[in-house]
Amino acid sequence: MEKLVQPVIDEARANLPELADFMLTEEMIVETETTLDDFKAMIGQPRTIRNQAFAAMTLLDDLFAQINALVKDKMDKLMIRFEITNPEFYDEYKRARTIVD
Repeated sequence: MEKLVQPVIDEARANLPELADFMLTEEMIVETETTLDDFKAMIGQPRTIRNQAFAAMTLLDDLFAQINALVKDKMDKLMIRFEITNPEFYDEYKRARTIVD
């Protein structure tokens, strides 16, 4: 990526006076360089990024388990009263609780 972007940055800086009609400014060039530097820093750490993604997925798995336990222990027990009084609502609730992968 750097091999593609850096020559464009160099040419833009070298021809800045000619590109003024196109509203190109030094600040825009500096912003592009900063973005490129940020990108290079991220790409230089693929293992860290991979580890962070794994940690986030593990956390999500734990949160989904907690939510499922809460719904199972609380909501499902509260909904039992509708099994007789409002069977259509209860059936819809049970169908909504079915996880489809």
